Amino acid sequence: MRGTEPTSGYCAVVSEFRMRLDYELGAPIEARHRLRNTFSAAELPDEVIVVVSELVTNAVLHGVPPIELRLTVDDSVVRIEVSDARRDMGSPVEESRGLLIIGQLANAWGVRSTSEDGKVVWADVAVDQPS
Repeated sequence: MRGTEPTSGYCAVVSEFRMRLDYELGAPIEARHRLRNTFSAAELPDEVIVVVSELVTNAVLHGVPPIELRLTVDDSVVRIEVSDARRDMGSPVEESRGLLIIGQLANAWGVRSTSEDGKVVWADVAVDQPS
């Protein structure tokens, strides 16, 4: 569901992850490997990894470098943010399915402009954190 970005209701952040990605087709693979080496499968379920992969792929195919991935994890939601230096989303191409996938897996997603020239595409995925 695309919507407005929530401004409240989040619990305390349990962990945060950032990485700058190379502007190349291998960036989604690099992001997945780094996340799987940093977090357990219980902390980041497959749905989160798929959303990350789709957002990073979109940034590589339709964005402008630099590309940065940021995750914040609290006790119920993983916020995924991928930023790039292109202001607009670009035109969808017929074979694109990434945003449809994100819309199915994320509780909410959207786009916001950055203070610099660029944008952040974000998605929130609900998770159950291990006790």
